[in-house]
Amino acid sequence: MNTPVRAVAEKELIYYRRMCNELGKDLQRVQDENERLVRELRRYQSQSRLDRELSHVTGAAPDMPKMAALVLDAVIEHSLCARAMILQEREDHAGCFGILAAAGCRDILVKPTAALEGAPAFGHSFEGEHFPSGDAVFFRSVGKLIGSTHLIWNYDADSGFAILMAGALGPADAMFRQQGDDLSYTALARLVDGYWRLQARRPANEIPEISELSPRIEAVPAPTRDTSPQLDRARPTIREYEIASSIAKGGAIQQVAVLMRDDGEYELFIRPSWSTGFRQMLTFRGHAEKVYKDVNRLLGYVRTACRHDGSIVFYAAGSEQFEALKPAAPTSLPNDRTQEASAYDDADGTLASSIPLKRSGTTDENRN
Repeated sequence: MNTPVRAVAEKELIYYRRMCNELGKDLQRVQDENERLVRELRRYQSQSRLDRELSHVTGAAPDMPKMAALVLDAVIEHSLCARAMILQEREDHAGCFGILAAAGCRDILVKPTAALEGAPAFGHSFEGEHFPSGDAVFFRSVGKLIGSTHLIWNYDADSGFAILMAGALGPADAMFRQQGDDLSYTALARLVDGYWRLQARRPANEIPEISELSPRIEAVPAPTRDTSPQLDRARPTIREYEIASSIAKGGAIQQVAVLMRDDGEYELFIRPSWSTGFRQMLTFRGHAEKVYKDVNRLLGYVRTACRHDGSIVFYAAGSEQFEALKPAAPTSLPNDRTQEASAYDDADGTLASSIPLKRSGTTDENRN
């Protein structure tokens, strides 16, 4: 082969070699993407199967201990974790969790309660790396509780329920890291949903008795944008179970006012027939004032749960009426109860328990 022809052939060989290399890289990228999509598909399939199974479990369980045990069985089967626990925070002691159920913990001592201060809504720890990174003390505490440093934590602040899972060593650990976050969230959501179902099935005579004085004042006209609403200074806050139990016994919601905050959220105040003024709605566990992001959900709650068909007055932030109602929020500690509230309790012959509150804005537990 003469020199010019050889040079052309070498150039073509180099060109096709380079093209083959590029095609190989493209093929490798396509294979990697295909593997990623297959993993995503398996993850969504596992999540869907777990959600479907838990919907049957939580809908048929007769009580919380039975429901918690069945939920843990499903979680361990689908997430390939070695151990799992369901905890519930005590209403009278923030940061103190009781162990409702535990699975896979035969080789460790499971305490009935655990002190877990500053619990995040979600977090995980793998090989000493934590998320959120600033909660190293919390993850050391939960690591000692479940006996592992490979763990995933999910917590619902409104109901107080939490799920703690520890990964298994070996090939299953990779699956646990990939799917554990989503599966733990799905399991916790179904557990909380089952809890509310059990609460809804409770008969009215089992709802805690609310001791209230009979109204001492005459009915007043509904507030308008020009009139200043009055707080019930003795009891400035109210929870959902009190509304449900009192309406079941013949009470009614007479007036409703809504504060429109600068951040676009809404706070709900109601005037029940068994109170002397407006009272601010709290979350179910009474840890913070109830805040709505969607005004349609607020209106739906007022019309259905509160059974109020009358007018609803909206007060803008900074208005005189807004400032008249806003002082209901700072009653956040037992010692903050006013002398008027103490006199109100003594007049009834009982000492009503104070409701500990947390400031809103620090967590998302009361966002709707």
